[in-house]
Amino acid sequence: MKKGKMLANGKKAVGMRIAVVLYGVLFGLIVVYQVFVEFGDEISGLAMIWRVLIGILCGILLMMLFLLFIVTQTMLYLVCKSHHREAIDKLSLSTFLSSYTAETVVYPKPGEEIQLGGAQSNEPCALNVVLD
Repeated sequence: MKKGKMLANGKKAVGMRIAVVLYGVLFGLIVVYQVFVEFGDEISGLAMIWRVLIGILCGILLMMLFLLFIVTQTMLYLVCKSHHREAIDKLSLSTFLSSYTAETVVYPKPGEEIQLGGAQSNEPCALNVVLD
């Protein structure tokens, strides 16, 4: 905690402004949801279909806002590290981020074949079949 607090010292004002803007957008989204979806019939007299559509739109925007929160926090962390001239391991960061865009590659052990659901050995399967 102490190291994180020291790291944020250089960019506290920037971090606070970003947080105020993002939380302001979150507050506005919650107010829109409550006014138009929860109490839409009483306050604005909206039909049910409009309330549902606005609710779906608010849900999508909320998901995008949470993803933006995560990206913003990561970028702020990297900017703070750069501001204090701390080393950023770019190779491990690149490897970590490429795992989100690359396809999963499974390397089987020698003598195994890849089957749906996991690796399976090459040994023949013994089935007891009774024919009439």
